[in-house]
Order: sequence, then C-alpha cells, then structure tokens
Amino acid sequence: MQDFINNNFSELRSDMAVGNGKKLTGLAELLAINEEDKQHFYALTEADFNRLFVSPETTGEQLLINLRREMLMGNFSN
Repeated sequence: MQDFINNNFSELRSDMAVGNGKKLTGLAELLAINEEDKQHFYALTEADFNRLFVSPETTGEQLLINLRREMLMGNFSN
C-alpha cells in the first residue's frame, strides 16, 4: 500500500482533493473498503483533505498515517 501511495502520490493528491478518480479508487481497493462504503470514503478524503495533507511537505508515509487516523475517526473498520 505504501508503494502504491508513493508511486501515485501526485495523482492521489489530486483525486483526494475532489473526492474521486482512478488512483483514489485503486487506493480504496487496496484498503479493502466495502463497495457500499466507497462513496463515504471518497467524501471523507475530500472533506478531510487539509488533515490528510497538512503541509506542502507531506510525504506518502505521513499521508498513510493521516489517512488511517481519519478513517478511524470516520468509522471505517479496516
């Protein structure tokens, strides 16, 4: 998962900013987000974008940590 994030970081950032896109869909698959929860997950990444990317220097590693934290707060159980 970390390799996917690192290799697709720019595209993921763009997808998360708008809450949809191919790379964000790929990340949802890697995170094993249930089909019925995917729209909620996409909305979460858009709404929490500034908490996911806390600065222009946010790394892929930091993004994954921030994403997991936001998912816990958003009631995602994976």
